[in-house]
Amino acid sequence: MSAEQTTREQGPTGTGGAVPGRAPASPRIGPGLADGLALAALVAVSLAAFLGRLGFASDDWDFLRAMTFAPEQSVAGSFEALDANPNIHPRPVQALYQAVLFALFGDRPLGYHLAGAALLLAAVLLLHLVLRELGVPRLMAVAVPALFAVFPSYATDRLWFAAHGYLLALAACFLSLYAGLRAVRATGPRRWAWAALALAALLVSALGYEIAIPFLAAGVPLVAWRARGLGRGHALALVAPNVAALAAIMAFKLAASPGAHLSQSVPEHLARLFGGAALVSFGSYGAGLPLAAGWALGVAEPAGIALTLAATGAAFAYLWRLHGAGEGIGRRGWLLLAAAGVPVFLLGYAVFLATSRFILTSTGIGNRWQAAGAVGAAMVLVGLLGWLAGLAPPRLRRGATSGLLAVAIGASVLVGNGLGAQWVEAREARDGAVAGIAKALPSPAPDTTVILEGVCPYVGAAIVADSDWDLAGALRLRYGRPDLHADVATTGRLSVGESGLVGRHYGREVRYPFGPALLAYDGATGELTPLADRATALAALEPTACPSGGEGRGVPVLPLDRRIGALGG
Repeated sequence: MSAEQTTREQGPTGTGGAVPGRAPASPRIGPGLADGLALAALVAVSLAAFLGRLGFASDDWDFLRAMTFAPEQSVAGSFEALDANPNIHPRPVQALYQAVLFALFGDRPLGYHLAGAALLLAAVLLLHLVLRELGVPRLMAVAVPALFAVFPSYATDRLWFAAHGYLLALAACFLSLYAGLRAVRATGPRRWAWAALALAALLVSALGYEIAIPFLAAGVPLVAWRARGLGRGHALALVAPNVAALAAIMAFKLAASPGAHLSQSVPEHLARLFGGAALVSFGSYGAGLPLAAGWALGVAEPAGIALTLAATGAAFAYLWRLHGAGEGIGRRGWLLLAAAGVPVFLLGYAVFLATSRFILTSTGIGNRWQAAGAVGAAMVLVGLLGWLAGLAPPRLRRGATSGLLAVAIGASVLVGNGLGAQWVEAREARDGAVAGIAKALPSPAPDTTVILEGVCPYVGAAIVADSDWDLAGALRLRYGRPDLHADVATTGRLSVGESGLVGRHYGREVRYPFGPALLAYDGATGELTPLADRATALAALEPTACPSGGEGRGVPVLPLDRRIGALGG
């Protein structure tokens, strides 16, 4: 794109301007505000069908248990209780975020999920601002964050309170990048105010989940390159504090983390990481997106399908309206966007180069690690769709571009609604099981352990209960008793030993000795049976016909998920 085209599209400030020969839609709403409102509407519509009915799941219950029974009932007390968790200790921002939400909302899930929606919206809007600040044409700068906002590869982060920290890390990262870029073209005190904001946002992002750290590191040379005309001293002053902060944070995390290691050879590790990432982003949700949408059509609720149609139509109308600003892009411009997305996609997974502690999956909770990679995936897919639309005759190109992008956005919304429906169903099943246990066991003895049977651990990708901490956490909150324990018999990971039951969950082993305090609850019949010995346990814990699922993945629902699992991802 020529400098003249860039100036014409961006306006004098580089944040959007009117298209020559076309009157603005409203003298009171500029293009930047219009784009922001359109993206906000898309986020709202994509979540509306299920957000208010989501609950807590898996790790949420352990976090809530820690905060509920913290010795000091305050934000500081909740923070201290969470910080004792070795997986949370290196991420103090995550602990603070959860502690603040607990102080505001307690055990009421709606507030948590509204906060997660706000983080998603912030990340989407800030990504849009970063792209515009970099001079990306307006059509691309709307289409990329629009697809990112609804891309299913990290759907768990929009459905699960425990994964909101990934959205927080990305939102703060994009704020840091935007503020750093704004500092370059600001003058006087405003330059250093923007630089201070960039540093503060970097601290928030990097001291949470680590997925955005590669983006923050890449932002340093980007800002330095943009500041090259200011002189070496000014450029150094803008980036040196960020470099020092990143170095200090990485040292802290390396010292505080449980430890990174590779469980495979380097080539096997790279194949697992990037092969699995590519299969999810460009397989399940690229070439396989029609199949994923077909699956979602069978499980999404009518309201979700209706909202999907509304989102698709609105996206087409808005992108059609913007297409005039993108007519000068050309097929080469779309390919450049796709090419630029490749290193962004790779950076999104770079934090896992030194560790095997991740799971890649299209739909299970393991897809929470893919939020950063989804930015690059959105760039690649939008670029390829724009290039493909460029094959159409000139008179059809506007409709082809708007249509292909809108269909990709709509199909992604539909998949999100299908997954959301499963998470709602899983919550209802879990709440029913907990209520049934409370009815059958109104006053448990101290140190009682309840083994749940007759209830499947997963509804597709969503977790009902599949470990010793999620059901136990829910029961502890229900009874107000920190001494209760629980496990799930239907995962296939609970075996009957000579002296008790043995559970294996996420690399951990737990044992439950036979006796009057070990009880089996049948969710199908409502019966409660003491497991006094091995014979009683074998008779009571009969196998339940449940779909085959796995930790971090749930029940695979898309064709490529089994192949991704075969990679070890």
